[in-house]
Order: sequence, then structure tokens, then C-alpha cells
Amino acid sequence: MASRNVLLGFIAGAAVGALAGVLFAPDKGSKTRQKLSERGQDYMKKSREKFDEMKGAVSEQADGIREKAKDFVRKGKDAVENAKPKTEEERLQDKPDRGFTAGQKYAG
Repeated sequence: MASRNVLLGFIAGAAVGALAGVLFAPDKGSKTRQKLSERGQDYMKKSREKFDEMKGAVSEQADGIREKAKDFVRKGKDAVENAKPKTEEERLQDKPDRGFTAGQKYAG
């Protein structure tokens, strides 16, 4: 929102400056119009440059937020996966072998 206000302020300032230039110009009308045209083109160029800068900054911030969101979703999925009840087979795999060696059976 602040970037938008800065851009609007810049454009408003450029318009006021151009108007003041016309009102106080000692040149002929054709020269004044030419100067206004040149200034207008210069202001438009500067406005585009500022807009591109802000667009780049916003794009970088969006990329950072997107990466954080992906990481958050990944962590959430991992937490859900770890919280799921285990199957009987998974529980048996997690239990220690209780000292039995390979080939021995529990006669329990």
C-alpha cells in the first residue's frame, strides 16, 4: 500500500511541476508545448522505471512467501504422516528384537 502511495505522489508531483512550468514559462507556446512533451516523456520513463523496481521487489517478496508456504505445507504433511496410527507391521518393525537372533522364533 505504501508503494502505491509513493507512486501516486510521484505522478501527482510530476503533474503539478509540469503545470507550474506552463504557467511560469516565458517561451512561446510551441516551445512550451515541446518542453512539456519532453518533460512528460521523461516523467513517464521515470514512472515506468519506478514501477519496474517496485514490481521486482514485490515479485521477490512473493517468491519468498511462496517458498515459506511450501515449507509450511511440507512440515504439516510430515506432521500428519507421523501422527497417523501405525499398522501392526510397522509397530512390529519398531519394537526391539528382545535378544533373539536370526532364525529363532518367539515361543510366546
